[in-house]
Amino acid sequence: MAGHVRTHLVLAPVALLTAVASTWPLGAHLADHIVDGARLINPADPTTWHAAMIGADVFQTVWIVNWVLHAVSVHPLRLFDANIFYPAELSLARAEHLFATALLGAPGAAVGSPVLAHQTAVLLCGIANVWVTGVVIMRWTGSLVGSVVAGVLFAVSPFHQHERAHLQSLGTHYFPVLLLGLERFAATGHVRWAALAAGALALQALSGQYLGYLAVITWVVSGTLALLVGRATERPLQRLVRDGASLAVVSATAAAVVLLFSVPYLRLAAAHELPDNLALNAKGLAIASVVSLWGYVVPDFFQPWIRVAPPAWPLVLLGLGGLACGDRSARLRAGMLVVVGVVGALLSLGLMPGGLGVYRLCAAVIPGFRSVREPFRAALLPHLSAAMLAGCGAALLARTTRWPGMLFATGLLALSLTSYWRGPTPLRAVPVGEAVPEAYRFLARCGGGDPLLELPPHAAVRDNWRDAERMYFSTYHWLPLLNGRASYPPPLFQRVMALAERLPSSQSLSALRDLTGVRWVLVHCDDDAEPSFRATWCSPQPPWEVPATRTFGSARLFDLGPAATLPRPRPPRRSNQAGCDT
Repeated sequence: MAGHVRTHLVLAPVALLTAVASTWPLGAHLADHIVDGARLINPADPTTWHAAMIGADVFQTVWIVNWVLHAVSVHPLRLFDANIFYPAELSLARAEHLFATALLGAPGAAVGSPVLAHQTAVLLCGIANVWVTGVVIMRWTGSLVGSVVAGVLFAVSPFHQHERAHLQSLGTHYFPVLLLGLERFAATGHVRWAALAAGALALQALSGQYLGYLAVITWVVSGTLALLVGRATERPLQRLVRDGASLAVVSATAAAVVLLFSVPYLRLAAAHELPDNLALNAKGLAIASVVSLWGYVVPDFFQPWIRVAPPAWPLVLLGLGGLACGDRSARLRAGMLVVVGVVGALLSLGLMPGGLGVYRLCAAVIPGFRSVREPFRAALLPHLSAAMLAGCGAALLARTTRWPGMLFATGLLALSLTSYWRGPTPLRAVPVGEAVPEAYRFLARCGGGDPLLELPPHAAVRDNWRDAERMYFSTYHWLPLLNGRASYPPPLFQRVMALAERLPSSQSLSALRDLTGVRWVLVHCDDDAEPSFRATWCSPQPPWEVPATRTFGSARLFDLGPAATLPRPRPPRRSNQAGCDT
C-alpha cells in the first residue's frame, strides 16, 4: 500500500509538470488564451487557408466542450440538438462530440469562462496521459523510474506535440488501461479485468472519432493475442471458449454504450450526409501519408513529428528483450505492444504500398472508418508502444544496475524530450467575461432563445472557418445560430446561407423567416467583407427600418421580432432574461 501511495505522490507532480511544460505558456493563461492553431501549423504565414482552418479547429473544440457541458446540465437527452446550423437536426453530429474528454472541462466551467473549461480539459488530458501510463507500468514492473519514463515519453510524444491544437487527439489515457485489462484478464481469467478493458474501450471511443477507431483496432489485435496466449491450463480449448465468451459479452456491452452516441452519426450516414473519404480522397490520402516505416526511426525523415526519438530506442529494445525473456505474462505484454505498434505504424501509412493494405482492411470491416481523412493519426499507437516498452526497459536497468541504470535511463529520457519538445506553444488571446463584445452579452440577456443570423455569411469552404469564432461567442448566449462550422455541414445550411447572401432583399428575408424563424440579424461591419456588403449594411442609413435596431461599436443588431412558429424546437437553453433592457 505504501508503494502505491509513493507512486502517486511522485507521478502526480511529474504529470502536472509535464502537462504544463509540454504546452507552455498555456498554463499561465488558461482563462483567456487558446492555442493559436494557425501559427502552430504555419509560423511563417498564419494567414494561409490551411493555417486558418487549424486555427478555427480550436474555436470549434472550445464550443464542443462547452456545448456538451451545457447540454448535460440542461437536457442530456438532447445532446446532439446543438445550437449551430439551425434549423438543421443533429448539429453536434456534424463534428466529433468528444463526450468523455469534454467532461474533463467541468471544473473549469464551474469556476470560469468557456475558455477555461476547454483548457482544463487540455491540461487534464496531459496529466492523465502521464499518470495513467505510469501507473500501468508500475503495476507491470514495480519500478517508479520505469513508470515516469513511460508516462512522460507518451505524453510528450511527437504525436501529442503535433496535435496540441486538437483536443480530440489529446485524451489518449484510456489506451494503457485497455492493454492492462486485457493482459490481466489473459493471465487470471477474472472477468473484472475484461470489464475494465471494455470500459476503457468505451471511454476511449467517446473521446474522439480517431481515438475510437484506434481503440477498436487495439482491442481486436490485443484481445486476439490475449485469447491465443492466455494462461496455461490443462484444458486450453475450454479456456479459450470461456475467455472468448467473456470478451464477447464485455465487447457487446461497450458497443452498446458507444452506440447510444453513434445513432446520430448512423442517421446522417444513412442519409448520405457523411462522405466516403476513402473513395473521394484516395489520391490525397496516399500523398498525405508517410512514405515508409522508416519515418519512425530515421531522424527528420519526411515526417519528423511521428518518429520515435533515437535516444529512446535503447530503452525500447531493452524493454522488449526483457519482456521476451520473462514469464508468460511478460511475453504477452511484449507481444501486445509490438503488434499494436506495428499495426498502428502500417495503418498510419494510409493507402501507401508500404502499409500492406492494413488501412483498406480496416475500412472494409470497421463501420464508419471510410470517413477517416487523416491516417497519420494512427502514429499514436507506435508512440504508445514505444513509450511503454521504454518504461519496461528503464525498469530493467533500475532493477539490475540500481543507481547507474536509473541515471542512464533518466538521461535518455531527457535527450528524448529535447528531441520531442516543440515549444513554446503559440497562443491567441480570446475575449472572455466583460471583454466579450456587448452585442453577444445583450443577446445573452435579451435574446429570448430566438434564432440568430450573423452577417456577412461564410458558407463557402474557402472562408467558413470564420464562423468558428461566432460559435465560440454563442457559448455566452446559446441562441439557435443559423451560422456554423463543422466537418460536414448539412445541406440545409447551404440553402440558408444562399438566402442570407441575398439579403436585404425583402423576398429573401421572407423566405429566410419562413425557413428558419430568424429573429436577430447581427451585422459585423469590421469583418473582412466585400465593399458592396459594407456599403449596404454599414452605411449611416440601415437597409431595414426596424424599430429595435441597435449599434454596438462596429456591430449592428436588427430585431425582426419573434416568429409565430419555429421550424423545430429550440436547442436546450436556460432562460436568462435578467437585466434585459428591451
